[in-house]
Order: sequence, then structure tokens, then C-alpha cells
Amino acid sequence: MNTVSIVQQNPLATVKRTASNAATINYSLSPRQQKDMSARGVSGRFIVQYDVERGQDVGEVQVVDGYFVHYFSPEGLKPLNKNIMFILDTSGSMYGTKLTQMKDAMTTILSQLRPGDYFNVLGFSNFLRYWKNETMVLATKDNIHKASEFVKNLVAVGGTNINKAILKGVDLLNSLSKNDRPSMIVFLTDGTPTAGITKSSDITKNLQEANSDQYKIFTLGFGAEVDFTLLQKMALQNNGLARRIYADSDAALQLKGFYSTIADPLLSELKIDYLPLREAVDQEDLVTTQEIDTFYSGSELILAGRLKNNAISVFETSLQGQGSTGVLQYRSNTFLADGTAKYFKEPTGLDGRIKFTEKLWAYLTIKGILEKSLKTENATIKAELKKRALAMSLKYHFVTPLTSMVVVKPDEVTTVSPAGPQTTKSYYDGGTKSKVESTSLGSDDVVGEKRSFSHPGSHAGPSTGSSRSRSVDSKRPTPSRSFVDGDPHLLVFIKGLSKPVCYDIKGKTEKIYQLLYDPKIDLTVNAKEILRHHGNQTRSYFNAIAITYKDAKLVISTKEIKMGSKTVGWRHLHASLQHSRLYLEISQKKIVTITLDNGLVFDVYLHRIHFNSQHLKVNHLGFYIINGESLSKYADGLIGQFHHARAKILPPLTGKATDNNPATLILQDTRLNVETRKVLVRPGTRRNLLLDKKVPCWHVRNNGRNLLARVYTDYTVPYVSFSKANIVRT
Repeated sequence: MNTVSIVQQNPLATVKRTASNAATINYSLSPRQQKDMSARGVSGRFIVQYDVERGQDVGEVQVVDGYFVHYFSPEGLKPLNKNIMFILDTSGSMYGTKLTQMKDAMTTILSQLRPGDYFNVLGFSNFLRYWKNETMVLATKDNIHKASEFVKNLVAVGGTNINKAILKGVDLLNSLSKNDRPSMIVFLTDGTPTAGITKSSDITKNLQEANSDQYKIFTLGFGAEVDFTLLQKMALQNNGLARRIYADSDAALQLKGFYSTIADPLLSELKIDYLPLREAVDQEDLVTTQEIDTFYSGSELILAGRLKNNAISVFETSLQGQGSTGVLQYRSNTFLADGTAKYFKEPTGLDGRIKFTEKLWAYLTIKGILEKSLKTENATIKAELKKRALAMSLKYHFVTPLTSMVVVKPDEVTTVSPAGPQTTKSYYDGGTKSKVESTSLGSDDVVGEKRSFSHPGSHAGPSTGSSRSRSVDSKRPTPSRSFVDGDPHLLVFIKGLSKPVCYDIKGKTEKIYQLLYDPKIDLTVNAKEILRHHGNQTRSYFNAIAITYKDAKLVISTKEIKMGSKTVGWRHLHASLQHSRLYLEISQKKIVTITLDNGLVFDVYLHRIHFNSQHLKVNHLGFYIINGESLSKYADGLIGQFHHARAKILPPLTGKATDNNPATLILQDTRLNVETRKVLVRPGTRRNLLLDKKVPCWHVRNNGRNLLARVYTDYTVPYVSFSKANIVRT
């Protein structure tokens, strides 16, 4: 135990060594110090960090009253080279912060690969994005740099085909010739399977058949919407573990932290045996299997069991594993003092509490049973395992997914006193009314993660850390490109300008306009206009938008969404349609997100008008470019033509730009190398109805005259699903 660091980090805590293997920590605050912390006294957690001396041996074995715990965490071993396959979710739901955090973490993780490692990276949505689609490659500096560039260029688009991605990862690992290296897959996703095979049981079955226990599968669930149960099964059935990555600001750090736990394998094919006491060890009550696939640097292996024969005098432990220098073997004898299995002396003053060694055994046993219940698809076996775990949870007072913990507020009183804050809490299991201690075993804890445990000298039970309540930002990202909405207002982003340019279309007859046309990628977006008249006033809106992309045809109206022979209504809170070229998702009964296989992402927004005294408004649609990076330099249309343009603003000769004193916009249309155009612009605003806020812009009058390459009526087409460029020229 490092006494100096504890004292330096918290001067209010004192540490006193009472023996070579024991210490007392005292933390006492005056009433004034308690009040300085908060109005209710001490706020926060008192954390004690410690470690024990380690070496290259079998580890530490403790035997108490018929129960034993074996701790194994050797030091001084050189890491093994590994084969590692990274499979990364790039579906549309990863757009924005999550994708950025994943890229940040992967850049660091790739840089930490060892020179002898083999690796590969695969992105997936409803289709696969390959870096190397044939085999794994050696972690040279050049390969790591190229892989990092591949990750940086990933875009979020499409659905989530988990089955296809994980099977391809296994296939790529199979491409390597058989070797003694630890091999693993790191699989990250933020959602549920929506493309390809989507039934969880089919996915896990296919994975087990393809993998055949060859490679460890580590699954990472990013955010709150992930199917974490599926990820747990995928991991547990393939000798790995699953972990949640919370969608907070530190998500990149969580990802890097996870990788650090598997970055350096030290031993493979690890086998542990207890000799000659096989007949004395209850095999059913061994928590961890005695054959461990891989042991990693920085982790600690903990096995616990119950002895059948309590009258023993020697506990012999044998351990064997494959290290970087060959086969390593360790052997150790634990001599029990009086032949009654009381080698480790428990602290006094427990007041009848269950002793720590037995409670740790119970904790790990429950955890192992819950893992087995997750892994099995047999309903009878699952029910029996849950029944056994529930009985042990109640007996040993653990809160698990099978029990509940109720906090009765009237019984909880926190006061500030000279002796320190005192809190009384009542916990009850679901109906049994027996008191339950606040040791928790959450649903995310059944995956074999590395955990911290109280020191055996403590009277408290195993601690899994406090649970955290996290808020997930469910807001959509700010659109990064242009849009058309309202009656209708068009807003376009042009390189070189600090704010966008806006203009309106005010036609006298209903037309169909070409918003976007890109012959290079075979994409067309058209919008059908509808007019509303009241007295001498006229308003125009778009009530249908058609998107044609290669062989995919999509028509979205204010009434329904059609893609090929499939039709869905707006009534769905969440729904989706899929084509080999694009993926469509309906959310909140008013937003359709269209993601193309080249990375383009569009939103179509439905505005419902429930009451309008002037009869000038009607249900209508808005079109937003969320990600337009894949548009080519040949993009055209009312908003598409500005994607590769450049512009600058010349201020008025005198004063600031106002409605009566316009500035001049100089536009260079780089896509066709046309002449520079000049247009007067005035400060204005347009409401982004998707974000429900006004956006400052440079306003162009007269239906965008001189801003557009042609007059606005030249961008009309004969029907809404018309997919060829309108070639009319002035």
C-alpha cells in the first residue's frame, strides 16, 4: 500500500500501519469542514486505492471456513503479439459527436498497436466499408497511418447489419495462417440490427458456428439505444466481454480505457489446477473456469470456490500458460495452520456478518450464474439458473437484475454532527422485507469485466462502484449544408462566406422544381409546388419531394412515403425502409432521414398545420442536406449548384450593409468555370424549421436573380420523379 500518495492526495485522511499486512485509515471532518462541503454535509465518495506486492508466481490464495479465493496478477511478463480485428458501426445513427469520438479513440488505439501485431479495420452499416478486404496486415508505421486515414474518412450512413459485419470479421481472421497468437475482435455499435438478418438468436447462432470458439469477441455498446443484451450474448458465447460506452463528453476516453485492458496479452491457454485436492473442491461452485483463454496486463484473475473436505492441511495450486518466451509453470503450497481451512484470519468485530471470503465467493458465483443464463437459449435451463441466482442473491443480500432495492425516503435522514454525517437507509428486496445491504450487481456486471473489490481486511462486501445516471443528448446534429423549407425559403452555404445566402421562390403557377441534380453520381431531387390563395395573397409550399438515386426511386408526400412497391405512412414513431442503394428511417412522426450508400444524408421534414385563420398555410415539406460531402463538382439545381461555388462579400462604399444600403456578393461558379457573377445582397434571416431558430443570411431578392446560373423557372421539370437534367438554357 502506498501510504505517501494517499496522504498527499487527501490531507484530511490519516493512514496508520498496524502490521506488515494491515493498515487503518481515518477520515474525520469537523462540523465546519462538513458544512463547507455542502449544505447537507459531506458530499461525494471516499475512495481508497491500494495494491499488493506481486511477482511471477501463482499469486495469493486465501482459505477461510471451507471457502477459498485465489488472486492471480503476475508482473514482469512481456506482452504477446496479437491478431486484432476492429469492426466499427458507421450507420446513420453514429452521425455527429459519436462518430467524432470514435475516430478520436481509434486514432490513439491504432497508434498503440505493437510492431508484431496483425490487425484490420472494417466499417459497417447496411453495407461494409473495407480497408483491407482480403486479410490481416502487420502493424507497421505505414499501415497504421493508412488505417488511421481510413477511419478519419468514415461517414455515418445507412442501417445496421450486425450479422454481416461480425461474420466478415471472423472470415478476415481466418485468412491468417494458424499461430499461437491471441486473436480477438473488437466490435462497436450504437444501435440494434436493422439490416440483413435482424433476429438476435440467428445472429448469435451464426457467430458461434462461424467462430467455433477460435477468437475472443469484445463488444462495445455505444449510447442508450443499443441492444446491449445481444452484445452480451455475442461476447459471452465467444469467451469475451461486453461493455457499455456512455454517450458523454468522455466517450473517447472510455473507448481508450477499454482498449488498454486488452492491449497487452501476457499469457494464453492458461490452465489452473488445485492439487491434490480435486476431490476436496466442489467443481459446481468454482466461479471461473479453470481453463482461461487469455490473461491481460493490468487485470487480476479471481477464482473462488467451496471445499467439500474442510479437514485439510495443505492447499496446493498449479498454474500453466503460454508466455512470450514459451510455456510458463507455477506451483505453490498454502499450509493451513490447524487443518480446519482457516488459513486467512478474518478481522474481529464482524457482529455475525457473513465473512468476506464466503461473500466474495457468493458474489462471483451469482455473477457466473447470470452469465450462463444470458448465454443459453434453452428456456428451461435459463429459468433454473435464474432461480438459483435469485436464491443466493436473497441469502447473501445482493441487489441483482433478479431482485430490487427500494429506498424508503422517510427512513433516510442525513445530519451533520461532530462525529461526521450519519445516514440511515432502509433497503428491501422485492417483497421479502429482509434487509438488503447496498452492494449492487447490475445488469451490466454479468460480463466478466475487471472490478474493484474491498480489501479482505474490510468488513464490507464486494464493491462494484456506484451506479451513474447519465443523460444522453438525443437532439439531431445541426445540418451542415443547404435547405429549402417554408413558402419556400432556400438557404445555401457557399465556401468563403461566414454566413449562408438565402432567397425565396414566389411563383404564380404550380411547378415542379429541380432542387438537386448530380449526373456524376446519378442523383436527382425534385420538389412539387402547391399554391394557396386567400384574397389577394398567395403562398407556395412543397407538398411532395422525389429522390431518384441510380435504380432507387423514393417519393415523399405530406400523406405517405413510397419506395418502389413499399408504402408507409407518417403515423409511425419509428419505421424504416431499405434499398440496396439507400436506407430510409422515419422518426418522431415527422422526420424522414435518407442515407445513401455514398455517404450523403438528407432530411425531409413534415410540417402539419392544425389551424390557420387566413387559410394561407397547408401541410408541407422541407428538404435539408445533412451531409453533402459526396456531391460531385457537377452538382446542379436550385441548391445543388452552390456546393462547389466560392464567394466573397464586398461591403457598401459607405456605412454598413442594410436593406437600403446593400453589399455586393461576388460568386465564382467553379463547377463549370463560368464568369464571375455579381449580385446585391442584404442582411436577413430565415427560420430553420428543423432547428426551430432563425439563421442570419445574406438575402437575394427577385427569386435569386443573378445568384442562380439561370432564371429560376429554368429549373422546372415535367413531373416529380423526373430523373434527367432539365437542359433548358437561357
